[in-house]
Amino acid sequence: MSVVLTPALASVVPRFCDHGRGPSHDELTLVIQQTGLASADPGPTSATGPVGKMKRLRRVLTAALSDAPEEGGRLVVRLVEMVRAVGGFSSESDQYIGEDVCVAAQRAFAEIGYLLDPEGHVRPRLLDNLEGAQLTEALWVYVRRARTGVTDAALVVGTAKDLSEAVARHVVVELAGSYSPTMGVPGTIFHAYHHLGLIAPDPKILEQLDPDPRLALQQAVYILACTASRYRNSAGAGHGRPSPSTADALDGRLCAEAAGLLGDLLLTKLEHLRR
Repeated sequence: MSVVLTPALASVVPRFCDHGRGPSHDELTLVIQQTGLASADPGPTSATGPVGKMKRLRRVLTAALSDAPEEGGRLVVRLVEMVRAVGGFSSESDQYIGEDVCVAAQRAFAEIGYLLDPEGHVRPRLLDNLEGAQLTEALWVYVRRARTGVTDAALVVGTAKDLSEAVARHVVVELAGSYSPTMGVPGTIFHAYHHLGLIAPDPKILEQLDPDPRLALQQAVYILACTASRYRNSAGAGHGRPSPSTADALDGRLCAEAAGLLGDLLLTKLEHLRR
């Protein structure tokens, strides 16, 4: 992902590395080279002595504003990812960038239509103006974010519904050329399955689940976990199976996350009963 580099971003993002925080100088050298901005990099030392990480990044991004804004935007996103990886957005970490810096960065990203959430994830605020590969990349950001989980239950439920529909609609538009909003969420997902060569069950199967959506969701987790277990026994490795496994990386992720969903459901309910 890349964002539009602005003077506000060029000013605030280097502050992530103030007081020696954030990635090391070696890591900064590598990412600056990877984003094609090495010519503007003074390096960790100069003729007058050491160059701090904040000053180093500010020089690179300031130069990128006029000479290489696209590369500068990519560097900004990479820096956010690197700072998040070392705990820069966790108030309990000694690498925490500080609330004032975080708020300033959120404001700078908001000015160009992006959201920097408290956990340090950058994603577009609006998807309406994106299409094709750009929309695919943006949706991946949301998918990865959804899989990490957040604490606001109502927000997560709403995001899951919106994200499912947005991804399915994107697939239908990419492969069929158009999308009909009258299909609704089940119909849109069904058509996305169809265009991808996947086999969706008859939508009428939803009518066999409990009319209470909350209970129906729990039933669906049961079905998913049982189906994943069945597939694991059929195609997974182990149990002295003489033939190689037919499962690929996607199969592995789906089965693992199915087990995780069931474990989350069962253990959370167990904790509630013990209180």
